[in-house]
Amino acid sequence: MPVDAFIDDDLKMAECVKKRHLQCLAQIYDKYCAALFGVIYRVTGNEHLAGEILSSVFIKAWNQTGDFFTCGTSLFTWLLKIARESAIDAMRGEEEVNPAGSNNVHPANKVSTAENAAFSKSSQMEGFALVYYRGMSPGEAAAALGKSVADLRVDLRNTIKNLPDKKVA
Repeated sequence: MPVDAFIDDDLKMAECVKKRHLQCLAQIYDKYCAALFGVIYRVTGNEHLAGEILSSVFIKAWNQTGDFFTCGTSLFTWLLKIARESAIDAMRGEEEVNPAGSNNVHPANKVSTAENAAFSKSSQMEGFALVYYRGMSPGEAAAALGKSVADLRVDLRNTIKNLPDKKVA
């Protein structure tokens, strides 16, 4: 079967992915990404985090395709289970880092709100300077700062919103 041909049957798609054909994974992604993203977003409430988790879902599917053949469900149900579990795990991880109402941070590691805001603004300005003053693309600047492009774009947007208004005389 040619890999370029559109494959309708989930079982055939999974077999194709098991044979390491990226085009088949792309077809599965195109078919199910919107529904899976919706479920992940409902669990996390964070668009950026949901996008990161969605990517990890398809990486897990790529690496664990053999598990699909033993689960006895449809491909969508299998992907949905991976997506939901990944989203819940991510939320639990966030809760463990900073549980609601918890103040279990060691006093030596506490950062004042002013210091945190100053660091955040300096980090945002760094990205702004790379893109607008040095002429780097967002991808280049994100790589230089060790951030994702989405995070850099958020920083750029916040920096631009917080620029002081200058009146032209």
